[in-house]
Amino acid sequence: LFLQPRSEEYDTQENMDALLAEIEKYTQIPVDCEGRFQWLVFCNVKDFSGVSALNRYFGYFDHDEFRLRGIRHRQRRVTILEKEFQEAILDLFKQTTTLDEFKKTIPVAASLLEEWKNKLRRMEINPFDLIIKLKSGKGSGNYKAVNTHQAIVTSEYQLKGNTLEAGENMLYLVKNDKAYGSRRITIGPEVNDDSIYDVDWYITSLERAFLELLEAPQWQFFGEIRYDGKKYRAKTQIADFEWTGNEDAEKIVEEKLDLDAYF
Repeated sequence: LFLQPRSEEYDTQENMDALLAEIEKYTQIPVDCEGRFQWLVFCNVKDFSGVSALNRYFGYFDHDEFRLRGIRHRQRRVTILEKEFQEAILDLFKQTTTLDEFKKTIPVAASLLEEWKNKLRRMEINPFDLIIKLKSGKGSGNYKAVNTHQAIVTSEYQLKGNTLEAGENMLYLVKNDKAYGSRRITIGPEVNDDSIYDVDWYITSLERAFLELLEAPQWQFFGEIRYDGKKYRAKTQIADFEWTGNEDAEKIVEEKLDLDAYF
């Protein structure tokens, strides 16, 4: 349950406590206030601009803590690149306290997106940061469409002596998404620091991660999508970020993403 006071004069702890007491009285269910948001953004329903989803949001509490639900940062298949990129975006906005400050930070975030995309274009991203972790939906040899990522990955694992059952984890890197068969991906065990990756595919994934957070606010503030990574309008430049290499795919995915904490 999300509540917004009609005006600042109603935004008091006394009023909140009184409301919680009334809710408990009529429902006979204990309720508590998790926190007060400094700001809260409901993300758009996937592939449907302009309509927000109550189960996909991110907000910043007034006790300096984020609340994230349903966004890419929390999903099993997120790459380290996407996760750290969204964290960088969120770090920008946690400094904002007013709607005007939030609005002015959107072009700053767009500049940040461009910096991360340039890292990809210069092939400066460690391939281990681009590994995708999925669960096999049907297991090796059971996919009807043979050129999907899942079908190819399970087939490649099987060729290496590891037959995946439905529900088992698999790791892979997108090598050339326009290719066919095994030339399209590299399975996790074969990824190394020199692995080739599909720059355009991962740039698109960054743009999606960006819009997931900032599509809805742009509709609210501008009435249009001004910043999406494709029609980039830089107003503020962000210094380049430092990147560190990684040594082992499984170790990196488990330690950096801490997937078990989300499921």
